Amino acid sequence: MSWAGIPALFICFYTLNNEIVKRNYEIEQKNIERQISSIDSLFTSLISDAAWMSQNESVMRAMSHERDEMTNSDWADLIAAQKVISTYMSASPVTKYLNKLVFFNDSGTMFEMPAIRSGNLNDAELIMLKEEFQNLSFENGVKVRLIASTTLNEPKENSIAAFSIIDMNYGYIYAEINENMFSDILSSESAVEITDKKGWSVKSSSFIDGKDYYETEIPSSSPIKIYYRLYMDKTPFSIFSFYGFTLFIILIFIAVILCYILALVLTRTITRPVNRLISFIRQLSDNDEYGMTSSQIEKGDDEISEIGKSVNEMSLSIRNLLENNKNLYEMQKKAELEMLQMQVNPHFLYNTLESINYLATIQKAPGISHMARGLTNLLRSIAKGNDREISLSEELEIVKNYDDIQQVRYMGMYEIIYSIPSRFLSYSILKFTLQPLIENAIFHGIEPSGHDGKIIIKASENGSYLFIDIIDNGIGMSQHSMEKIQGERGKGTLTGVGIRNVDERLRLFYGNGCGLEIYSEENLYTRIRVKVRKK
Repeated sequence: MSWAGIPALFICFYTLNNEIVKRNYEIEQKNIERQISSIDSLFTSLISDAAWMSQNESVMRAMSHERDEMTNSDWADLIAAQKVISTYMSASPVTKYLNKLVFFNDSGTMFEMPAIRSGNLNDAELIMLKEEFQNLSFENGVKVRLIASTTLNEPKENSIAAFSIIDMNYGYIYAEINENMFSDILSSESAVEITDKKGWSVKSSSFIDGKDYYETEIPSSSPIKIYYRLYMDKTPFSIFSFYGFTLFIILIFIAVILCYILALVLTRTITRPVNRLISFIRQLSDNDEYGMTSSQIEKGDDEISEIGKSVNEMSLSIRNLLENNKNLYEMQKKAELEMLQMQVNPHFLYNTLESINYLATIQKAPGISHMARGLTNLLRSIAKGNDREISLSEELEIVKNYDDIQQVRYMGMYEIIYSIPSRFLSYSILKFTLQPLIENAIFHGIEPSGHDGKIIIKASENGSYLFIDIIDNGIGMSQHSMEKIQGERGKGTLTGVGIRNVDERLRLFYGNGCGLEIYSEENLYTRIRVKVRKK
C-alpha cells in the first residue's frame, strides 16, 4: 500500500465516522416518531373516552341532580354512573396512565374514579380553581380539550389534563394523565425535551446543557399543543490518533476475514434447513396433503425453525379452513332449501289477503278492502328487509299503506297531509324510517288528545342534507316525556323499530350529525325532524 493511500483511508474514516453519527441520528429520530405515534393514539383514545362519557345517559342523569336536593334515588344514580364508567375504563389503554377521573357540576354534585392517585372530597373545588378551567373554551365541533398542566393534588408533577362538558351542560369531566405516558421517549439514549412552549416541559435524564446537539422538532398529530424536540450529540467518534487509526485499519482487516468465515458457516447452517423447508412445502402443494406436519423443519432455535413452525401451523389452518368451507357449503345448501320452503307461507298469506280484498269489493265494504290492500303491500315491504335504502317515494308508499290500515281502525280521526316537493321523491332514504314516526304521532299524539288531528309530512334541503319533518297537533310532550320516548326500543310498534332505533340506524348509516331531532310543546304539537345526507 502506497503512502498516497493513507490520506485516502483517513478521509474515508472521517467521512464514515460522520456518516455513522448522522445515520444513528436518523434512526433515533424514526424511533422517536414511532413512540410519538403511540402517544398520539393514547391521546386519541382519551378524547374518544371523554366524548363517550360526556354523552353517556347514566352520567348525564347523575350530573343533572342538584347537590342540596339529592334523594336516595339520586345517590343511586351517582353510584350507577360510577359503575358504568369504571367498567368502561377498565378496557381503555389510557387507564394505566390515569391519575384520576372526576365528574362534577356547579352545585357541588360529584363522583370520581381514583386510579394511580386517590380521590379527595375537594377535588372538584381544586379543579374549578385551576387557571386552565377558568379559561376553558371549546371551538365549534370540539368536545374535549387537552391541556399541558400539573397534577391536581400533592406532590405536584407534570401531567396532561382533559376537560369535557357533559351533554345538556349538566356538568364537567376532568381526566388527569400522568407523565409516565412519555416514559419510553424519555428513557431513549438521545436527549429529548417535551414542551408546550409556555413553561411546561419534561426533559430526559440524558439531556446535558452545553453540548453541541443536532436539534429537530418533531410534529405531533394530536390536538394538544405540545412539541417534541430531539437532541443528539454532534461530536464524532474520536479515533484520530495514529494508534487509533492503525487499530481502525486492523479491525477492518479482521472484520473482512471474520465475515468470510462466518459466511461459509452460515451458508452450511442455513442451506440444509432451507432445503428441508422447500421440500416439505412442495410436498404439501403437489399432493394436497394439507394438515400434515413435519418436526424436521422445526429443529433449531433460529429464524428458519420459526418459519418451519409457521408452515406447520399454516398446513393445519388450511385443513381447518377447507373443512369449515365444506361445512359452510352444506349449511348454505340447507339454508337455501329452508328458504324455498319458507316462501310458501308468504305466498299463501298474500293470496288469502287478495281474496279478502276481492270479497270486500264485491260486498261493497271499501274499508275492509283498503285495509286488506294496505296490509298486503305493507307485508310485502317488510318481507324485503329493513336495512335497504329505497327512494323517498317508495318510503311514502309504505306510509300510505300503513295509513290505509289505521284509517279503518280510527275511523278518520286523523288526516295525513303530504307537503313533499316532487324533486325530493327520487332521493334515497333508509327503509322504514318514516312509518315508526307516523305510528308514534298517532299513538302518542293524536289518540290521547281525544279530538281529530292532523299529521303533516314536509321535506326541505340545506346543502348536502335532506330534512323531513313529521308534525302532529296532538297532546305534545314535556321534556321528561321526550326523554322517555327516545329511550323506548320499539315497544308496541308494527315493525319493531322504535324512535331511538331509527335514530341509531340513521347515525350508523349516514354518520354523525345525522339522525332524529325532537321538538315539542305540551298540549300544542310535536315535530320530529329526520336529517340525512342526500343521495
